[in-house]
Amino acid sequence: MKRVYFSILAAVLMITNGCDDKPTVKAPELTTAEVSEITTSSAVAGGTITDAGTPAYSERGVCYATTENPTVNNTKIVVDGTGTDSFKANLNGLTANTTYYVRAYATTPSGDTYYGEQVSFSTLIAVKLLDTRTWEQYGDYYKYEYDAQNRFTKISYYYEGKLANTETFFYEGNELVKTEIKSEYEERTIEYLKNGNKITINDIGESMTFTSTIDLNNDGYPVKYEGISYSSLSYQTITYQYKDGNMIKEIREYHFYDYIYDDKKSPFFNCATPKWYMFLNFSEYNGFGNKNNVTEIIGEWGQESELSYEYDSDGFPTKITSTDGKNASSTLIYK
Repeated sequence: MKRVYFSILAAVLMITNGCDDKPTVKAPELTTAEVSEITTSSAVAGGTITDAGTPAYSERGVCYATTENPTVNNTKIVVDGTGTDSFKANLNGLTANTTYYVRAYATTPSGDTYYGEQVSFSTLIAVKLLDTRTWEQYGDYYKYEYDAQNRFTKISYYYEGKLANTETFFYEGNELVKTEIKSEYEERTIEYLKNGNKITINDIGESMTFTSTIDLNNDGYPVKYEGISYSSLSYQTITYQYKDGNMIKEIREYHFYDYIYDDKKSPFFNCATPKWYMFLNFSEYNGFGNKNNVTEIIGEWGQESELSYEYDSDGFPTKITSTDGKNASSTLIYK
């Protein structure tokens, strides 16, 4: 009887020891990063592995879909790597103006998949942006380049088929902080220092610097310009008045201009470059800043210029003709 007792005890000890030797299993821990660099058709997603788990995960990446709580059975992007670190994945081929849901994931050697929290984002709306404007009589033209937020990144001017000058734009967050102008004859850096509703402009050339200021209204439109500009080389004070998204009056020291508009979209209707820059560089020939297109300019002593337009099916001008005696025409191509 004693022998049977010890046999049972030995068996129990063997089972107990066997349980103690069972490998420890721990799920990986991870988080999903906020999506960045969003365009009409692409974005950058990612995540961070904070604990690789035991045994360590064998695959990681992101999965996404247009429905909530995506899994690896939806669209997934595998990202190489091991251990605890952060990773990124490029999401391409997305549909414009669409909401997507994203989760980071990690899959273990046994095939179990664990997910980070869900984040969502919406792709940008595909909009029409001016690509080039060409003067028919001379063949010279401007080319416009934009970032994913539809802001200017570069404006290039071509004369007789050759690049004559460029203006390159630099942003910090939503603010335009600098432009650089380069040509065969000059290089200038223009700094924009924003403080509340006032912007100080330092126009730094190779031999001299000009400083001016602009005051903004609550819509971000300039209502007063004061200082010396590179183009005028004289001190100026200019005030501006607006109505329905258009500059309707420009008042200078000795004269003023009234502007009349059509009801169609201006060439830069969808451009998201700050309005103060657009209006500061406004002319009837580029339409910067305005919601609609200038049809008539009336100075202190009567009409000074008149413009006519041809439009596409979306209401954007495709041809502009100035009828101020020069009959200069330009064609506009969009992308």
